[in-house]
Amino acid sequence: MNLLRLIFSLLFSLCVASDVLALNLSSLHKVKLSVPATLADKTLGTEIAVSGSTAAIAAYSDDKNVAGSVYLYAADENWRLSAELSSHFTADDFARHIVLDDNILFVSAERDDTQGSNSGAVYIFERTLADNPHHWQQTAKLTAPDAQAGDRFGGAIALVNDILYIGAPSRGQGKVYIFTRDPQKLWQVTESIEPEDPQALRFGAAIDQDGEKLIIGAPYTDADNSKEAQAKMRQPRFAISKGDTYDPGIESGAIYVYQKQAGLWQASARLGSLNRETGDHLGEQIAIEGDIIAASIKHKDVFDDLRAGTVYIYRNIADRWLEDSALVASNPNVGANFGSSFALVDKQILVGANKVHANGFNSGQVYLFSPDANNNWELLYEHTEADLKAHEQFGFGVALSSEYMLIASKQAVYAYQETPVDDYPAIYYLDSRTLQLNEVELAGVGVLSATLNLSQVADTLLLTLTDYQLRSDIASSDINYSANTGRLTIPQLALQTKTGEYVFYTVVLQQVENSTNIQFRVLSLIPKES
Repeated sequence: MNLLRLIFSLLFSLCVASDVLALNLSSLHKVKLSVPATLADKTLGTEIAVSGSTAAIAAYSDDKNVAGSVYLYAADENWRLSAELSSHFTADDFARHIVLDDNILFVSAERDDTQGSNSGAVYIFERTLADNPHHWQQTAKLTAPDAQAGDRFGGAIALVNDILYIGAPSRGQGKVYIFTRDPQKLWQVTESIEPEDPQALRFGAAIDQDGEKLIIGAPYTDADNSKEAQAKMRQPRFAISKGDTYDPGIESGAIYVYQKQAGLWQASARLGSLNRETGDHLGEQIAIEGDIIAASIKHKDVFDDLRAGTVYIYRNIADRWLEDSALVASNPNVGANFGSSFALVDKQILVGANKVHANGFNSGQVYLFSPDANNNWELLYEHTEADLKAHEQFGFGVALSSEYMLIASKQAVYAYQETPVDDYPAIYYLDSRTLQLNEVELAGVGVLSATLNLSQVADTLLLTLTDYQLRSDIASSDINYSANTGRLTIPQLALQTKTGEYVFYTVVLQQVENSTNIQFRVLSLIPKES
């Protein structure tokens, strides 16, 4: 079988946490991630997760008949698209929520019908070979042990220290299931949490945990209008609206804080806001780190800018959670959606405002905040892309780690890192004996990326195709493959030495006929003048 026929057959068969943020914001290099050919009507970047040198990018569609996907990118291979994961169903909300931790990926499917209509499920994929970014396999599909139709199990996912939390926000008032892995590596429910508060609603719509503290969002909870709650004081800088009328706070939302006691989670606080308004839905997006809780309300009114959005900050002082600050865009506008996405890492908060008019109507912008020595939040960094156009919504999704910042728009996903990107169409890595072809043009098919491993049979060096991905964002390439002759020509191959430097060659490869795997032998290898 020639390479062209293999590509066609494979095509039709396809059905970052870190401890310290150390990015040098003044010298970031940008990479525009390749757009998968299978993206179709989905939007790339609806959810983003990064762990180590791997990024998981969800692609989701508002059309319930379009199946979601998760695409895996290898940062240490110049952000190469390495895998696509999906379910077998088109209407299960696959990939609305994702969590990536090292070599394991959790993907929600909250409209899965396995245990009843819209009962929900969570898929687990694992990288079976830790040193190979391409070997991802489904290892489990979790459902609730007491599943009922309409529960929406998978409405939120969190993984902390090998403890898995899954929310079912439509089961009664809502419920959170806690899974641990037994010695046989099977995930088992060890505890579940239901709200004690009779006002709580959509409990489990968002979850996060740090140390001995667990937080659970219930965004459709009515405000606590008791005298005790009204008597609480907030710092003046937390006020972001006029507050000239009384608002009952219907569905203003709440965050429930749990403390670990005697090995079990016990309710310890309910957080709302005296600045609450009806329909705020506080608790839809939340994060906790140490003594800080962050919660975004992307449609919050900010003085005269309706739906400009905010991120609330709560701080734990003397075992009491207090409203501390409200972060807003430096250049707000009506409907800016500040807080449409955010990430909290090492007390740095990266916030997307995908409808800020930074470079055209709804072009979008991101902001990075950090507390100063007095614990006042200051804006460290704000960014948009100069070539963005109206309605591209930069900041639609964000992720942050110590090495990478990822930002999605409606048109593309961008990765930012300190080290320059090796932007070569073809790279041979001497250490791993791997040839990475980032751009290969096949007539009538398109441009693909491919990986070949070098091996030696007798006196012949062979390159064997181990992986490929079609790419729809490149129209042509200098590297081309002729199906008629089986010849692959690389005008410039960058060979990375063990010291990290590059030397360049012109290479011609010839496909080996009748080989079990697609293999090439080297016809010519000519050094290029520097």
